[in-house]
Amino acid sequence: MYYNLLFDYLENPSSATIDKLLTFFENNKAMLNKAFGCGQNIFTQKTGDRPTTIEFDKQYKKMFEGNLNIYIFKQFSLSKILDQIREYSDTTKRIFKATGIISFDNGFVELAYRELCACIFEEEIIKNRIAGSISEELHSYYDCYAEYEEGINSFYCDVTSLSQILEYYEEETKQVEDNIQKEFPGATIEEIPVIVADKRRKEFAEFIDKNYPAEKVKEILGLFSNRSNDKLIKDIVSPDATVPTIYEYVVGIAWYYFSGKRVDILSSYNLTLSANFEPLVHAGGGQGDIVIYEADKVIMLEATLMNASSQKRGEWEPVLRHSINLKVEEETANTGREVTSFFIADSFDYNTINIWKAVAAVPLQSSNDKDKFTDNVVIMPVNTDELSSLIDKSSEYDEIISKVHKLFEVDKINFDIEWREKFMGAII
Repeated sequence: MYYNLLFDYLENPSSATIDKLLTFFENNKAMLNKAFGCGQNIFTQKTGDRPTTIEFDKQYKKMFEGNLNIYIFKQFSLSKILDQIREYSDTTKRIFKATGIISFDNGFVELAYRELCACIFEEEIIKNRIAGSISEELHSYYDCYAEYEEGINSFYCDVTSLSQILEYYEEETKQVEDNIQKEFPGATIEEIPVIVADKRRKEFAEFIDKNYPAEKVKEILGLFSNRSNDKLIKDIVSPDATVPTIYEYVVGIAWYYFSGKRVDILSSYNLTLSANFEPLVHAGGGQGDIVIYEADKVIMLEATLMNASSQKRGEWEPVLRHSINLKVEEETANTGREVTSFFIADSFDYNTINIWKAVAAVPLQSSNDKDKFTDNVVIMPVNTDELSSLIDKSSEYDEIISKVHKLFEVDKINFDIEWREKFMGAII
């Protein structure tokens, strides 16, 4: 239809053909701009404005002075290419961010581990090895472009290790290790990951101070109670993450402030962060959302946006299981650390949280090792507003954790784990 209206105007320039053309454009602006305008307005007149034929011809001279078919084809091809670039560049950016290696901070693309990457990757060697391999395989094995791109045995369909691609074997690997040690003089290979991790922790602390001051964290926490704020939350924090993932992320930052900035929250997250420290994917189902290890205590945070009616089905079992397993792990390793779980949500299902309080007094079995039991499993519910208030209680952090344990220890009783077997044995 668009082409027909352009052709009609070209054959019969008049106010009537201009009006039909611009009316159709105004009614289908988004589609036409994407298909033929490279995302920009094909016609720049305000809606309802109708120029004379002389003005119209002068303004869109390129469109009408040559071959219309060639012009339309070129515009469609160019628009298609630019649209694909926009689409695939966004996907590529998301994939690179998910690696945690490439940072896209303030529009600049940077490596998060520049010192290490400089030791591992040498541009000219990589170009020669990768391009050379492709070129050799292409000439040796492939007769046509389609087979080269799509053949099941093609270069791009092979499963090849990074060491093979870079041709890093024993000698090259040793050279990489030597180069890395030169970048970190005096440090052993085993110490270098610790040094790099410490640097990332410092960078993350600076990132939080700059982007998420305490008052801003409180404001964001206040938005989660109304799910109509979801778009605003994504705009503020990260458009690449779901709102439940962002909730876990912000809960972690709030706890960081509550602890007086002393906990290593970056290493404690089980969700995936980008190289820019933005949240990407929430924690997997087999572990707690956030697990904070300190010298004398372990804190597990389980955060959810499930409403009260959904918590019994979705949170009762996994939160209890994660808490039991973590406590059993600590006791098996004989660390002496006190284990406390906190369940963070906007509202609570009272049957769920009361059951958690009750089971603290009874032995519970590990799901990882059926021969191991523990008791006094502490799962303390804290709602979002309360967490926001705790940000200002950093001076009482240790005291509050201790009070939580005393709260759960009050009702602890001597529980006979064989109570059922003894009863059934007596009556049968």
